[in-house]
Amino acid sequence: KGYLQTYLVHLRQHRRLRRGLGLTRMLHFHFLFGATCFVLLLNPVYWVLTALWLTLQPTAISGFFPLWLLLLALVSFLGGNAVFVFTTILGCLPRRRYELLPWCLLLPLYWVLISIGAWKGLLQLINAPFYWEKTPHRGGEMPESTP
Repeated sequence: KGYLQTYLVHLRQHRRLRRGLGLTRMLHFHFLFGATCFVLLLNPVYWVLTALWLTLQPTAISGFFPLWLLLLALVSFLGGNAVFVFTTILGCLPRRRYELLPWCLLLPLYWVLISIGAWKGLLQLINAPFYWEKTPHRGGEMPESTP
């Protein structure tokens, strides 16, 4: 919800955003906030289409997914997730956090969870735009920052 809200607020004055950031940084902003939201919201649609194609192979969907495109998408899907898992493993090794290595294999499920969160955020933004879920924290007050 925060990414969506931030993106929509900045889009209200797009020319001001471009003047303030410049072209390159503005494009980075669109890719970080806009594309992230868009992809997370679109992921379930792609999963359903892929599941339908793989299980039923309906002719209506086959027209959109010729074999060469399916193979390219499959390589991209498997390769992208492998790189995602591999880079996370590489983050654990220098820190000697070997106990986290098995959890790295579950990272593809992360995409499912953040897509669910994106849809929840979108629906909250539409139905309850001023409601904000706070993360509960244990303990007392926040520690003071040291200069």
